Amino acid sequence: MKINSLIVVFITLSFFACSKDEEEKKETTSSISGKVALYNEGQTSVDNSNMTITVEGTSPLITSKTDESGEFTIENVPFGTYNLLFDKTGYGMYKYFDASLTETGGPLNLTETFDLGQQSSLIITDFTAHISHGSIDYTGTIDPEGTAEAPKYIRIFYSVDSTVSSSNYSYYSEAYEITTHNFELPITSEKLNEEGFTSGSTVYMKVYGDAYWNNSYEDPDSGDMVFPNLSVDSPETVSFVVP
Repeated sequence: MKINSLIVVFITLSFFACSKDEEEKKETTSSISGKVALYNEGQTSVDNSNMTITVEGTSPLITSKTDESGEFTIENVPFGTYNLLFDKTGYGMYKYFDASLTETGGPLNLTETFDLGQQSSLIITDFTAHISHGSIDYTGTIDPEGTAEAPKYIRIFYSVDSTVSSSNYSYYSEAYEITTHNFELPITSEKLNEEGFTSGSTVYMKVYGDAYWNNSYEDPDSGDMVFPNLSVDSPETVSFVVP
């Protein structure tokens, strides 16, 4: 009887020991991989290496760098859902949201290639608005000038608030391609009306240099678009009354 009891105890202890070992061996982390393609302010490819990808919210921060082909793998990321930050000197920081790792999902491979451009260094001067017979035109000067082979890009932000900026706006334009030293851009009253600017209201504008690959993303909290590649310098705010 004693021998049988000892055998039962031994088997029971062995079972619990194995269960404990299995729990200790259970995976709690996985990896995130992907690829970037880096460009200058236009459409010219540049060195893809040494862009840092950071798993936001980890402590200590978990990071990885891209290789010459733009590929990266972030190892040992605990299961969870994260935002990824893409950063390199001369580039506006890009954010990718909701990268999710689960126990049953395996490694996360981000299949899309992230096309990311350098921050604009464009200088814009003499930016003004002209209204004639209900037609609205913007004019300005850029440095360096754009050419057909190497165009430059600008983007305009609108608001009824005099403190309009790239982070305080109610409407933003497309990225305009500029192929000369001076530019002239039209906009109609109808277009402004469509965007909520009524006739007789004062509209304020700020213009910035932008890049072809502008690294823009939608902030999930505010719902606003963020444009990390805009130039630091911007001319004074311009205003006009909608015809």
